[in-house]
This record gives sequence, C-alpha cells and structure tokens, in this order.
Amino acid sequence: MALAPQSPTMYRQEGAAQHDEVMRAKTGPGGMGNSTGSNAVADKKSIPSITIGDIAVSGGLSEEAFRAVIEKHIDRLEKCYKAGPSKGKVTVAFSINTDGTIKTIKTASDTLKNKTVTNCIIDEMKKFIFPAGIDGRETTAAITLIVG
Repeated sequence: MALAPQSPTMYRQEGAAQHDEVMRAKTGPGGMGNSTGSNAVADKKSIPSITIGDIAVSGGLSEEAFRAVIEKHIDRLEKCYKAGPSKGKVTVAFSINTDGTIKTIKTASDTLKNKTVTNCIIDEMKKFIFPAGIDGRETTAAITLIVG
C-alpha cells in the first residue's frame, strides 16, 4: 500500500509546530525571554532613565572630561531605582581633588521626594574617579540629573 504524498503546506505546518515546541522548551511558555515568559524588550523599556541636564565646571577639569566620567557610570546611577521609583531632578555639587578623587559631594537641590534614591545616587557618585586636574588645580562642579 502506497502512502499519499503530503502537500508542501502540511510540511510547513508540521515544521512550524515543531519549531514552536522547541522554542517553548528552550525559553519558557512565552517562547522568548526567560522561563517565566517575560519579554526582555518590554523589561528594558520599564527601566527608568537618568538624563544629564545642566553642568557647570571650573578649575582643573573641562566640562567634557567631567561629563565623560558621568556618562561612563550612568548605569550605576540608574540602578538606584531599586531603592524606589522616583521622578524629578537632583543637582549634585562636587569638589574634586587634584588626583581626581572626590573631596566633597552634596545635594544642592532635590525634587525626587525619595531620599533613598537621592542618597544612593550620591553614594555611587562618591566612588567616581575623575581625571587629574590640569596644572594641579582642584575642580568644582555641579550637575543636574533628570530622573525618570
């Protein structure tokens, strides 16, 4: 007894069903993302951002050198959202030693209404190392961060 040939459409349907089954086994019920089926793209969109606002720098560093360090570590500041969501602006004032370490840092103004997030941002910024000041000069700076 001869078997009837299957149509190309049937092969495509079987192949698609097998592909879907393999994807569910590898990545969870959603077919993408982790085993809970969450979508990594959607998760990325829900992460609040911090945007650099006004910057004022005087002394041994240029504004460009100061900004470059902030931009390099902006992801560390964005992690402060784990302390609690917040939106607003925080302005941070710095005094930077000639070797690039932070001498003083304080909040100059804050509209976040979440001291935990503000304190986290300050604590993270204390760890930043800036380039050495030109001609052995200290640097004073202020930066406004727009949160959310």
